[in-house]
Amino acid sequence: MTNQTRRVLVAATAGAALAATAAFATGPAAAAPPAATPQTKAEAVLTPSLVYLETTWHGWVRDETGKLLPQPDGTTEITAQASCSGFVADSTGFVVTAGHCVDDQSGQGGKSALIQTLLAEWVQAGEISSSDASSLLTYGLTNWKVEGQVADSNPDRAVAVYQTSAASGVTVTTPMQASVVDYKALDNGDVALLKVQPSTPMPAIEVAANATQEDGTEVIAAGYPGTVSQVVDPKLQPSFKTGTISSKQTRNGVPFTETSAASTPGMSGGPVIGLDGRVLGTVSFGPTQETQAFNFMTDTGILRSMLVSHGVSTTLSAPDQAYRQGLNEYFAGKYHAAAADFDKVLAQEPNQAQAQAYRSKAIAAFGEEPAASNKGWLLWGGIGLGAAVLIAAAITIPLLLSRRRRNAAPGQPGTFPGTTPTGPVPQFGPPPAMPPVEPPVTTVPGPRESEHQATGDGHEPQVAVSHLGYCPNCGSPHPAEAHFCTECGQPFLTVTRTEEQQQQQQPPAKA
Repeated sequence: MTNQTRRVLVAATAGAALAATAAFATGPAAAAPPAATPQTKAEAVLTPSLVYLETTWHGWVRDETGKLLPQPDGTTEITAQASCSGFVADSTGFVVTAGHCVDDQSGQGGKSALIQTLLAEWVQAGEISSSDASSLLTYGLTNWKVEGQVADSNPDRAVAVYQTSAASGVTVTTPMQASVVDYKALDNGDVALLKVQPSTPMPAIEVAANATQEDGTEVIAAGYPGTVSQVVDPKLQPSFKTGTISSKQTRNGVPFTETSAASTPGMSGGPVIGLDGRVLGTVSFGPTQETQAFNFMTDTGILRSMLVSHGVSTTLSAPDQAYRQGLNEYFAGKYHAAAADFDKVLAQEPNQAQAQAYRSKAIAAFGEEPAASNKGWLLWGGIGLGAAVLIAAAITIPLLLSRRRRNAAPGQPGTFPGTTPTGPVPQFGPPPAMPPVEPPVTTVPGPRESEHQATGDGHEPQVAVSHLGYCPNCGSPHPAEAHFCTECGQPFLTVTRTEEQQQQQQPPAKA
């Protein structure tokens, strides 16, 4: 390969690369994705699955003698309400909360709520002091009996589950009534499984498969703050408290996990998640007199075991997967793709408030994202342009080299053996192929043995004699004494001719 050829190839390759690079680089610059911390992303995953629970208890309280204890107005039927938090574990309506939120047997659920309500009314009526109420609560949980409508039965319980808002943003004021599928009391693991009958699939969150977490793992505790005597407004936004896993502990031999994430009454049963958006446990309890963030969550293994034992799916549904994919794309600045995924979610989960909100945000940010198709066409257009340059070079370079060879030796004779050109040889390229024309050749016998050598077969050789003054091959004129044609290089054999023969010889016809 010559230096000139190399230079042409290098120039063509560089031009192709430059064209592709320029086409890609000149496209509109992508806008920076929205700023979001890992906590923000995890909260966005969790929020749609959070629910607010309200448990209403009805019962009667009997003292250690069996006497019904009346309220200040003389009635003995007591109604108490307690608020808790929870999360959707399966899109068909399975909800997880704390066991003590629905416990109707031990003193840590309905019994405690009804006795505390009765004592609070006595304090408000001035019948006892606050300090008396604290002492009576401890005594009553141990010695008093709480029963339902039927004598010696557990107190009556009704659990309402609220999704805080619909996809349109309108507050949901009608709760779904839940049945208690199973629960474990505080001392046995403090987890409960409820079931509601939703009109459309509910957004769920995944429970982690790994039952062990290292100390120092970052976590987020979520729920609706409140107290047992104050119902949380369903319009209230949930709280998210960050912290870390501090240690593994036990209560009555049952495992719990200590965390530094703060929690308050009303957040019981709310999920505690890792930064990957998976549930590690639920908010359970904390020391009453402790002023520092010092709380416990339920064990992941106990929670997951309850779900599996009741056939609750531990994998996400298609719309829940689409929601997470939409969040990933939104936080990556891919707004068109995010909006399309949120549309898939809302087609099956129309009450998914977060999907609706992020869909609106993604649509509003369309102008900040270069159209994916334009960017793709710019890239492929540049590649196509570069390919076109390379193809053109592949075609042009051989032509240039061929022309260069022909220029170096124009009109070389003998290119087409057996043919005679009928006109001037063109400047470039070999003469065109024409029907064969026999050159004018005169054969003469040698009259004297000295003029030739015998062939040995009794015949005299036939000698090709040139026309005097004209080439028998190309017809070009030349001096009579020339030994070869100066145009085509044809060698001449000169023999002695008679004057008559020379007069008879005519130049070859020329076109």
